[in-house]
Amino acid sequence: MFDLVTVDVGNTNIAIAYFLNGEIQKKESKKTKYVSSRLRISSADKIILSSVVPKVTEIILKKYPLAEVVTLQSLDNTSFPLNIGIDRALNCVTAMSLYKTKDVLVIDLGTALTFTCCNNGKFKGGLIMPGYGTAKKVLSQNTALLPAEFDNVEINIFNVGTKDAMSAGVRNLYLLSIEALIIKYKSSIKDLVVVLTGGDSLVFAEHINQINIVNPTLLLEGLFLLAK
Repeated sequence: MFDLVTVDVGNTNIAIAYFLNGEIQKKESKKTKYVSSRLRISSADKIILSSVVPKVTEIILKKYPLAEVVTLQSLDNTSFPLNIGIDRALNCVTAMSLYKTKDVLVIDLGTALTFTCCNNGKFKGGLIMPGYGTAKKVLSQNTALLPAEFDNVEINIFNVGTKDAMSAGVRNLYLLSIEALIIKYKSSIKDLVVVLTGGDSLVFAEHINQINIVNPTLLLEGLFLLAK
């Protein structure tokens, strides 16, 4: 039996981490749309979850009624507006705690690409835009002759094939946008710690010089800290 299971319900995926003696022992990812049929959580002393999909939260609580749901009121920070997603708020609070800073920019590359900034320990604001995977899906679905699936580790700007041109085009769009926005944030806040997280974070991590920390499991670790 595990000591703790942390569950992060996103719009596309559900991330699950199993903790024993304070360390992640196992990680799983499930498609959110299959929550009813495919979500199975192994035995644990405690289950704690954050969610941005209320209907899925209800389904999980019916299966696991003792699970604890994290809300803004669970956080020791009252500076966040009531309409902010719990994922953005928890990411910021976790980053400030883990990396011992009051000035943090968390960039979350998930279904949406979000920038969430805290300055002097308080929520400053941020940005929300379509995520990298979402952009690729929209491009392929709205063009008759372009491939439905494409990817490419290269960021070359001279691509001969259509598939490579699509992949490199979308990748460069996000890479250059993220870099430019980080520079803007850093020009406003001195000593800003920039943290990259989310499902697509590792796609961009090595190409962005402005990133201080890459932590794909930031939110799951934040849930662990709250459970303690």
